[in-house]
Amino acid sequence: MKTFAIAALLGLVSANEAEFMEYINEYGKSYATREEYQFRLIEYLKTDAAIEALNEQNLTSVHGHNQFSDMTKEEYRKRLGLIEPLSEDDEEEELEFEY
Repeated sequence: MKTFAIAALLGLVSANEAEFMEYINEYGKSYATREEYQFRLIEYLKTDAAIEALNEQNLTSVHGHNQFSDMTKEEYRKRLGLIEPLSEDDEEEELEFEY
């Protein structure tokens, strides 16, 4: 963590990447390659933009990062055990219930 703090102070990393590095430290994340690191950084930044957009709407809730912030939507859905629709048509169909 000291190396990160020194790098941040020297301006060697962008503010966004500095936040991502704090996220990595907080949630104990590690990535096997530089490519995976870059990929996860991009996903984190997408999530960050979505969080900022939600918080700007002045809703009654406040949104923030969690351990899933570096995942794609598909990875998150799989992690939650959600079933992917078979096709785009299936996603738009409404469920019909008999009462």
